Amino acid sequence: MKLLVVEDERLALDDLLAMLRPLAVAHTIVGCSSAAEALREAERAMPDLVITDIRMPGMDGLELVRHLKGLSPDFVAVILSGHSEFEYAREGMRLGITDYLLKPVRTEALLQTVTDALRALSEERARENQLREARMVRLLLGGQRAAKDDAELLAGRWGLIISLCENWESPVVWRDTTIDRERMARWLGEAGLSPCHIVGIDGHIRVSLVPLQGVPHVLLERGAMGLHRALLSFGLVIHTTCAVKEADESPAMPLAEGLRRLGQAIRFAVPTFLPADLSGDVPVSVASEQLRLMERALADGKIATAVAQVHTALALLRQQQASQMAIVEILTTAFQLFQRYARPGHGETLPERAALVTLLRRLRSYDELATWVDLQLQPLLEGQRGTTTPRLLVRSLVARVHAGYAEDISLQSFAAEHGVSLAYFSRLFKDEVGMTFSEYLTHIRIEKAKELLARGDLRPGEISALVGYEDPKYFSQIFRRAAGMSPLDYQRSHQREA
Repeated sequence: MKLLVVEDERLALDDLLAMLRPLAVAHTIVGCSSAAEALREAERAMPDLVITDIRMPGMDGLELVRHLKGLSPDFVAVILSGHSEFEYAREGMRLGITDYLLKPVRTEALLQTVTDALRALSEERARENQLREARMVRLLLGGQRAAKDDAELLAGRWGLIISLCENWESPVVWRDTTIDRERMARWLGEAGLSPCHIVGIDGHIRVSLVPLQGVPHVLLERGAMGLHRALLSFGLVIHTTCAVKEADESPAMPLAEGLRRLGQAIRFAVPTFLPADLSGDVPVSVASEQLRLMERALADGKIATAVAQVHTALALLRQQQASQMAIVEILTTAFQLFQRYARPGHGETLPERAALVTLLRRLRSYDELATWVDLQLQPLLEGQRGTTTPRLLVRSLVARVHAGYAEDISLQSFAAEHGVSLAYFSRLFKDEVGMTFSEYLTHIRIEKAKELLARGDLRPGEISALVGYEDPKYFSQIFRRAAGMSPLDYQRSHQREA
């Protein structure tokens, strides 16, 4: 914050600046030797807190505060004076002055007064921002509870930059990143889009609101692209688009349209930047060819070959950076083919389109998707165990770990069950997965434990059994080794964040 210190006696001003030096690490402190100089400084950049002598030639401290309130009422003031007359204090209270200190001022008293005033100002601004954001969110969502004067917040022509973090329902949300809204606003300001307001629609969606009076549309799109690139530099998968709210339009309409377009075109597991007038979808003709090969294999009873074709299709979709909707269409058709030809047993139906849409909105990588696909097709593969290749067996074991991580899963028993050499299968598993079977099983168990701990409704001892560790002490040792802290500390840290 900016602190403005006004004192007409030079030595006294230097003393005050020296007393406030401990605050200079976090705040900007400017000294002025007259009220006129203070007004000129305030016109350049309005202060957040003013410390002023009350007796000064030309314009006294109270008159200075009155002039500054005319420029902007959003600041606090502390009056210094060698006069203790009640009239000064009463006039100061009418002006909203925070405190009134008598000279000579002690360093401890001044620092405490200023610190308390800044903290109160920060808390008040935070409350105001929360209320303002709540009103903006009601307008953007078209809420029925919006007050009549809420519309004034977004009156006129506005630009909307929609930023989606990772995925619609992925476990990673904005709160898990180091990117706060002030930083996003600063990036947009550097692109010429200032002032702007950043509001959170939910944990995944932030909307940057920019007034467009006199701002060309091309500058909005250029700023959106700049923000998108800045967010990507943090290693996140970010999806961005922009829209324009016209002067006579409800803010809910461009937001809903922007989200609809993004939902149709968003790419899976890679960033998406969607200009305001493009759909951005990717053709999937190459992956569609795999469906024809898959159907031929299924017609010949070659289920393992058909499963391999599914993974080939996923690899092609990944290479094409296909949209989520394109992947949904391919997998929906693939599962329908398996359902038709492989004839799963009673109750063994494969997921349909709606389930796939929900799944793609939650997953974050093709590896997660491939593992999930294997888990769905595992019963069909086990029905034709003799035709399953060792590499497909690795995928089968990975799927089994995801489905039954709490059970006693043994690499040796799995290899024996499928008639594969333990040493060969162990090397193959590490080559395919990137870690040994034991390391992978521990990794999956610890990741699941983190999810359960973050929920906060179970004790670490209960979670230990749920993820496959009968001994809570051993579980705690394994968790600490993997996460760098105990299960209880991990749970408490997430509760504090929440």
